[in-house]
Amino acid sequence: MKADGSDLIRLTNNPRLDQSPMWSPDGSRIAFASDRDENWNIFTMKPDGSDLIRLTDNPKSDQSPVWSPDGSRIAFASDRDGDWDIFTMKADGSDLILLTNNSAGDEDPAWSPDGRRIAFASVKNWDYHIFVMNADGSGGASFTDRLADHTSPAWSPDGRKIAFTSNRDAGDNDIYVMNAGSSGVNADKSGERGSLPMPTPTLTTASASVHTSTPGAGSACQPGMTLQEGEHCSVAIPTIDVTTDRFEVRGGFGCYGNYCAGRSTILFNLGGFNAIRDPDGSWTIQKLP
Repeated sequence: MKADGSDLIRLTNNPRLDQSPMWSPDGSRIAFASDRDENWNIFTMKPDGSDLIRLTDNPKSDQSPVWSPDGSRIAFASDRDGDWDIFTMKADGSDLILLTNNSAGDEDPAWSPDGRRIAFASVKNWDYHIFVMNADGSGGASFTDRLADHTSPAWSPDGRKIAFTSNRDAGDNDIYVMNAGSSGVNADKSGERGSLPMPTPTLTTASASVHTSTPGAGSACQPGMTLQEGEHCSVAIPTIDVTTDRFEVRGGFGCYGNYCAGRSTILFNLGGFNAIRDPDGSWTIQKLP
């Protein structure tokens, strides 16, 4: 459609799903992901929907295509190696290169305007965070560290800022922006702390407790503390560092006041805390801003 929302034109029409369209820098083609062959692959077409070309062909999922600034390559996310990683390929689908190779999920690639870096979302400590790496996959660094999900990075045209989505504010998704650092990936990781709106904790309750079904002798919670069955600890809310302090409860369930939830609960709000059941069966307790 036109930039004012008028002149809507339908480009694809099939019974399967087509999504994540991305214009090439010169405007001559549109890349997109489609499951029209019963698994997700990357396609390109002309802006009128003609000249459809399939670029990837494998039994796993290829998603989120994004063009390099010079239009020569396309980055995308794929789970073809058993977990989500970032790949690049030439614009014709050849010369496939794996950029990330780890057990975490790497998704949502975004090229910097100068083509030297790629931002992406990756799982760290069970949350998605924004990472930035060199375009060849080297030098990766995390640019966010709050205990929340951060996804969908997008560069400003001058390459100085990165906008992204996060549920850091009471669990609902909002849009944030942070510094992108300098051209050396590891040169500036202060973006989040330097320019993001960092809410000041407003909870004034003096203390809270995190305990299991059979509370034992209490003690002050310490960062990194692991609580076993029958143990609990007290949390002095003003002393918690929201960005770094983590507590785990193993066995039983977590409570805040009279509000408790069992281990089958994936995520629940503990009146100023989030308690997240981790894949290994432990609980991660974190303070909410």
